[in-house]
Amino acid sequence: MVALGISMALSHPQIIDKGDEDGMREGKEYLVRAIRESTRKTISEAEALKIVNLVSQYSSYWEKRCENEGLIPKEIYYGIIHHESRFRARATSYFPAYGLMQLTPIWRGKAPKYNVDEDMYDVAKNICAGIYVFNHYVRLARHKNVDDILSSALAYYNAGYRGAKLGRGKVYAEEVMSISKKYRTI
Repeated sequence: MVALGISMALSHPQIIDKGDEDGMREGKEYLVRAIRESTRKTISEAEALKIVNLVSQYSSYWEKRCENEGLIPKEIYYGIIHHESRFRARATSYFPAYGLMQLTPIWRGKAPKYNVDEDMYDVAKNICAGIYVFNHYVRLARHKNVDDILSSALAYYNAGYRGAKLGRGKVYAEEVMSISKKYRTI
């Protein structure tokens, strides 16, 4: 597992709208529209933009620290959030799993910003912890030398490493990969 020492000092990054950069505004606007359409416009543009900015910031942060740079298309994170919670920040499953990325209590105290279950209803904390967990699984899949790193990491995210070894999580991985296409930008 990746050392968490520096991550605990990580405060919520400021939300940055890099809309003036070539091509970025179009990509962000597209993602905001796609998220709002997925939720039947039950979340505001500001809430959707916050999710887009946080996914961008935390994915870059954790991909660097987990040595996963260039391996994870950004749309995968949106596919996970769509599948797990339909972008509902206060989603709770029977398992139990919490928030946008549906983190389970097994990660409490291990994933950054996840100290109590209530933390997972905070959008920034949930995205930070969820992206960390997924990057942990991508790194694990790389070290296991699997053929399809992303599908394996998605299966691990859904069923845990042991569950995925028993064949669980494959359908989940296929569904997330399919959903993710909706969030692909240039």
